Amino acid sequence: MRILCWNLRGGTDAKWDLLRSLRPDVAVLPEAARAPRRAEATLLDPAAHWHWVGANPAKGLAVTTFGRSSGVLAPEATGRWSIAARQGALTVLGVWSCPSDGHYAREVQRAVDSHARWFDPDADVIVAGDFNVDAAGALRRRSGTFRRLADHLHALGLTSAYHLVRSEPYGAESRATYYHHRNAAHPFHIDFCFVSKPLVERVRSVEVGTFEEWVAPGHSDHVPIVVELD
Repeated sequence: MRILCWNLRGGTDAKWDLLRSLRPDVAVLPEAARAPRRAEATLLDPAAHWHWVGANPAKGLAVTTFGRSSGVLAPEATGRWSIAARQGALTVLGVWSCPSDGHYAREVQRAVDSHARWFDPDADVIVAGDFNVDAAGALRRRSGTFRRLADHLHALGLTSAYHLVRSEPYGAESRATYYHHRNAAHPFHIDFCFVSKPLVERVRSVEVGTFEEWVAPGHSDHVPIVVELD
């Protein structure tokens, strides 16, 4: 199973072929359209089960499954923005943190807490998306917000797939997921995919896109992350 996390930065239909080239089974897509035309079924491409939340029809947050039936889980509060879907035994919580007060890590935690009813230590759970939180910057400023968020996720039995596979500590990421103003000189690691304990042993690889392939051509200011599970 391939889990994709990619902030599209709009233009969902125009980027559909790029999205499908990554061969996702499940995708968390910040800044995605509410109802992309390309998500409809064709002879060559089965329908995507598209679950969306947001205020701007062109740029919200989608959690979607390809070729697999899924349903949305609707808690009383979702954070700004978050949405959860279930496909079989798998629960996927997508997050795009963009709070009005600027407290990004707090908004991620609010989103996680509002969906905590769906979490179980023995369940297959993924929490992924654009957290808009740079661990390196937070640790350099001695801000405790990221550490509290990471500790909170760990307490729920969730592990960052990237840090698991690459054996890198938070704040020392060698691969960026976002380039500010599409500038290669301003890289940040702000997109994450956390997996629950039952999924940890199923993680086989984590692919992170490159600036040259995804940002330089203008596809987005974020690169895709693909987590491969057995």
